[in-house]
Amino acid sequence: MPRIGMRIIKSAVAVFICFLIYLVRGTGMPFYSAIAAILCMQQGVESTKQVGLNRTIGTLIGGAFGVIVLLLERRFIPESMPQLRYLLTSVAIIPLIYTTILLERQTASYISCVVFLSVAINHGDDVVPYAFTINRIIDTLIGIFVALGVNAMRLPKKRNTKILFVSTLTNTLMDSKNQVSAYTKVKLKEMIEEGALVTLVTDKTPETVAPIVSSMDIKLPVITMNGAAIYDFNKKSYVYHEGINNEIAERILNICDELSINTFTHTIINDVMHIYYGNFTNEEEKRFYNLEKVLPLKNYIYSKLPQGLDVICIMVINKIDKIEILHNRLKGCSDYENIKIIYERYNEDYYILKVYSGKTSRGSALIKLREMIKSEKVVVFAGVEQDSSMLEVADEGYVVENASITVKENNSQIIGDSESDSVVKTIKKIFYSKVINY
Repeated sequence: MPRIGMRIIKSAVAVFICFLIYLVRGTGMPFYSAIAAILCMQQGVESTKQVGLNRTIGTLIGGAFGVIVLLLERRFIPESMPQLRYLLTSVAIIPLIYTTILLERQTASYISCVVFLSVAINHGDDVVPYAFTINRIIDTLIGIFVALGVNAMRLPKKRNTKILFVSTLTNTLMDSKNQVSAYTKVKLKEMIEEGALVTLVTDKTPETVAPIVSSMDIKLPVITMNGAAIYDFNKKSYVYHEGINNEIAERILNICDELSINTFTHTIINDVMHIYYGNFTNEEEKRFYNLEKVLPLKNYIYSKLPQGLDVICIMVINKIDKIEILHNRLKGCSDYENIKIIYERYNEDYYILKVYSGKTSRGSALIKLREMIKSEKVVVFAGVEQDSSMLEVADEGYVVENASITVKENNSQIIGDSESDSVVKTIKKIFYSKVINY
């Protein structure tokens, strides 16, 4: 059976506090405070603030419309014609919802309607119906602030806020379906809110992993493109990148042209990824392009690479025979020692090959990131072969059970597999540990 989580316990505590406040006030309706507290009790403080703000705005809008409708009813509609009263109330729903749209608060539409109907229908016959509106707003605000206060409370325990936790995504934080579990997202967000330094490492471009970073509320720069770039999502800026020598990049592109192989050449211009490409030589390239071209901060350009641009990565998507021919040509050229080549299966029929600067590695990028953050200790979680360079520079390294054999040979500590949230559980254990040796 699943255990009772802190969100459930905090919801009960918040409701009880709302009842106590009602006893002290001696007025109002604790029902509305309790409901507001339960609805606003989210997984994190920031989420609670957002829900609370929406509920406050919705309550104010709904209450205001309710008062206006009551004024119109009492002035222009006789008590003997309730059908006109109901017609006015129904029509008022249109400008009410439209107001939330104009204020870009569509999520407040529901609560606005609930408060409006509560005022206009249930309390239309009150001697002083406006008093209910005011009390309803006060009761809701009490519930919201109680939820914020309870959710912000933290038990007094040790938190190691000077450790940098670095986890690769593929095969490590992600499961076999390339998804991050809800449990991992929730726990990481909680620890980050409490000061944990957590970041990610990926072979993908920033734009591709942006939804994952956002879902976990990662605040630190992220190591992307196998260490060729570090991207700060808060500043929307590349804070570091390692490019291929221009002359070497030109020679590699010439080899690809000789072999009639199309390339996707990645460059960075004004913090925007520009990808230059030519004629598609297979359907998989076209499919990849159609998926990627819609991403923000990513600009695909059908053109030869202009001279003078700093090339971050040259990427090829093709069948294994073409990939191996290209790989052998590159291995035989004089530039081989100054480049780094990674190729792996892309899907059932195609492989993907990427060429980076020879200075590029996840480990070197981690050293740069550590200098930026000035962390006292670095803990790495690895799962794929490219993570080996990070384990070499980390103070402490962990490898998931399902990691490649090459990574396990680094004599790091083995934890559970990527299907069992092992990474976030280990981070949690270290982050709240009382004794940490730096």
